[in-house]
Amino acid sequence: MPDLYLGNKILKKNIKAILFDKDGTLIDIHKYWYSMIRLRSEFIVKKCFTNHKDKNKVKIELMKIMGVDYEHERMKPEGPVGVKPRDFIISLTNQAINTMGGKSTINFVAKIFNDVDEYSELHLKEFVVLLPGVKEFLEKLKKHKVSANIVSTDLTNRAKKSMKILGLSCFFDNIFGGDSVKNAKPSSEIAELVISKTGLYPRDVAVIGDHPVDILMGENASIDLCIAVCNGISPRDVFKELHCEIVNDLFSLDIR
Repeated sequence: MPDLYLGNKILKKNIKAILFDKDGTLIDIHKYWYSMIRLRSEFIVKKCFTNHKDKNKVKIELMKIMGVDYEHERMKPEGPVGVKPRDFIISLTNQAINTMGGKSTINFVAKIFNDVDEYSELHLKEFVVLLPGVKEFLEKLKKHKVSANIVSTDLTNRAKKSMKILGLSCFFDNIFGGDSVKNAKPSSEIAELVISKTGLYPRDVAVIGDHPVDILMGENASIDLCIAVCNGISPRDVFKELHCEIVNDLFSLDIR
């Protein structure tokens, strides 16, 4: 079996599978979620704030509440989008709409989110940008018969479509989103789901993600090698207190 390397350092001998986060690890989280949250906010303003005197101000405020650093067109490291489960964000958004003078319910916001999902699928290619080193690393995994899997907080269907658009579906044995499990990261559930599907053990597996919840998910699943990649949502400093290797991007890793 092949080994996983960081430079000349062996990180794991006989590596059999890797669990990848999607947003911020495989694709540009800022491009993807900034676009999605902008659409959500625009749909909400159109539905709930028809007579508001400053619709743009409401849109910006909603974007910030959902996790956008609006001034820099980036996602906030703390989320909630990209970090918290969808139901949490729906509830938070519903509360914000009512606080700002709109009229809404949880079901109404969920419907808007679903409408945005359907609309954005027609334009998903514009939102999905591959991060450096991803394809090259996936090719090495496939060559050495190491199982590649996605464990995302996004919806399973959207994660699959993103990979299809990028032409990467053939590299993954399993793609699971937050709707596949009851409890979101840092719960171990989604990691354990993949481990059970592959028939492997935690000792055979490594986790790669761009946020502390990815690392904690791995630890909670008894996976002893977790790798933080710093071209996503989180700066290097936030990982220093966690038990993980830290790399700049997937070009840093090798399989041989």
